[in-house]
Amino acid sequence: MKQFFAFLAVVFLTATISAQVGINNENPDPSAALDITSTSGGLLVPRMTNAQRDAISSPATGLMVYQTDGTIGFYYYDGSSWSSVTSSTSGYSDYIFENNSDSFGSADADGSTSIVTMSLNYSKKGYMKIAFNASNGNNYNGSGKIDVYDPNGNLIESVNMSYNQVGGTGVNATLRYWAGFKIEPEWNSLTFHIYKTGGSNNPSNFMSVYIKQKEVVLFD
Repeated sequence: MKQFFAFLAVVFLTATISAQVGINNENPDPSAALDITSTSGGLLVPRMTNAQRDAISSPATGLMVYQTDGTIGFYYYDGSSWSSVTSSTSGYSDYIFENNSDSFGSADADGSTSIVTMSLNYSKKGYMKIAFNASNGNNYNGSGKIDVYDPNGNLIESVNMSYNQVGGTGVNATLRYWAGFKIEPEWNSLTFHIYKTGGSNNPSNFMSVYIKQKEVVLFD
């Protein structure tokens, strides 16, 4: 035990005197604050579960851990969220594209919020883009908004949109409003809040929302 504390004292004293510290290395590289030399062992960073990682209070940018459950691997804190080292270096592994015109939801004329849940079944970190289209079939126009929330109730995207009558002159029926956001492997759903922000409150002036296109890129 005395030898261990003596070793620590030498390391801290060296760090105070010099800008570089070498372990098993008398000539640490000038560009490194810590230079470890070994041919029989490696550097072992803290190992913890996803929940333990997320419980770290005020993580510093650049902090690194090894996650032992979920999507196992090295993670670093980029200043706003935890990112997988693997996903940032190996490129994407899957690309999913859906081109359709499915009814997604609607917002009533009174400004109330309509809530729609989308199930997710991805086992990897990724990025999702969704193209929305809005319209009204009763010769009315107005504006609305879609707020996207993750499973923890955090707002991750907001999309402002306008709409017009479907068969009116000059209406661009192919107009797209895009939402884009990161998705995490542990997420099993997203929640969308759809509501009107402008236009008359005539009961017939509702906003119908369709999904026109969805793209998902998943990373290893």
